[in-house]
Amino acid sequence: MKYRKSEAKEYARQNITGLWGASFTPFTPDYKLDEQAWRHNIRHYIDVLGLQGLFVCGTMGEYWYLTVAERKRLCQIAVEEAKGEMYIMPYTWDPVLENELEMIKYAENIGADFVITSQPTFPTDDVVNDEGIFQRFRHLTDKSSIGIAIFHATTQGYMMSPQLASRIADLPNIVAIKNMGSAGAHRMIRVLCGDKILVSDPLETQWWINMTVYGQQALFATYYAHLYQSKRSKLVKEYTDLYRKGEVTKALAVCQRLEHIRRASESVTFPGMMRSCHKYWCQCIGMAGGDGRVRLPQRELTEEAKRAIRAAVESTELVGEPVAKRVGEPVPA
Repeated sequence: MKYRKSEAKEYARQNITGLWGASFTPFTPDYKLDEQAWRHNIRHYIDVLGLQGLFVCGTMGEYWYLTVAERKRLCQIAVEEAKGEMYIMPYTWDPVLENELEMIKYAENIGADFVITSQPTFPTDDVVNDEGIFQRFRHLTDKSSIGIAIFHATTQGYMMSPQLASRIADLPNIVAIKNMGSAGAHRMIRVLCGDKILVSDPLETQWWINMTVYGQQALFATYYAHLYQSKRSKLVKEYTDLYRKGEVTKALAVCQRLEHIRRASESVTFPGMMRSCHKYWCQCIGMAGGDGRVRLPQRELTEEAKRAIRAAVESTELVGEPVAKRVGEPVPA
């Protein structure tokens, strides 16, 4: 641990900045963890994209189709490969509280920088109750010292109220919230929690406003960090860095240049197949995507879908010349 439990909030405030990725898990042709590919991707996040941090084994990483042992192995490799050059934040959530505590303790022991979890699930015949949610978070903080972030999304079937989020934010080593709620709820969480913990909207499409108007300091745990960037083109990092240098006009122009990549990616993110589409897209721009392989019951890509993704990637500057240079026109805003 690089900080004491009592220092977790301040440590997070100082170090959770810039661009943080939400990683996917590459699989071999027989659907085992592809450890070599995973190591390649960790180096890509660091050496090519220059990310500040990485969210490991989350929803994009298909944690629900991984064993506890597999999740631990991916986290161990991430810490080994990062070598302190990038912050590592494993997703430790598990419906079984003792499994989650095991994951948190493991993350602490191997030298992860933070962990991230979500609100608990409830049986369909039970009633979601704030006190039960709060007590689970309090139990996790009582039993750990590492900084704990919250991934607040509808994955568990409901959203917490901003008031409950604020109460949880008072717990000693709760350090951040990655919030996927409505615009109104997000504003209220920012008001109620922003002076206690970091509040992040992970959508790249909102990053410009959140950074320039609301002072959000991190685009925290988002797949856009590697989906929209490659060795050839790093527009998200470029406009973020320009803004922080005070070059606002240039930064906005770069942000607008990104629109053709956003549109291309969205056009080939087929319904119900986001993970396989994203893996294959990233494979086309230099990462190890395992040919888009995902574990059942998720659906894999057809050859036709792969051709469409390759064509969409090739229409962008991620692998070729910028659009303006190719067609002799201004880059679409």
